[in-house]
Amino acid sequence: MKKRLMSWRRAAVLCVAMGSAAVACAQVQQFKWGHIYEPASIFHQQAELAARKIAEQSEGKIKIEVVPASKLGQERDYALMLANDSMQIAYVGQATLAEGYPPLAWAATPSPSRTWTTCASTSRARCSRI
Repeated sequence: MKKRLMSWRRAAVLCVAMGSAAVACAQVQQFKWGHIYEPASIFHQQAELAARKIAEQSEGKIKIEVVPASKLGQERDYALMLANDSMQIAYVGQATLAEGYPPLAWAATPSPSRTWTTCASTSRARCSRI
């Protein structure tokens, strides 16, 4: 009798776990995609196309709201908004992100490198370490 009771408890726990997993899968996930480009820009149009395709592929379980032309603030604010989870996707320039993480600024410099060895030796130079 005790073995049968234990198997019923396990079955009940399994049913509850499967039910909560089904509810979690059925929820629609919403994301906010911000950028600084105007609605007529190709970047905005491609972002909207990507949002539509993602919604189609996920059968409506993932919805992405594309917010154009700095309606969420300036590009400088986007890194903070990403960190605070008030925006989940963003077009952000490398130099803007380098304000929060200076090593990214090295790749944004306009110095050309002819070969990979030149580029690698420059990156190992003492002056490029921040």
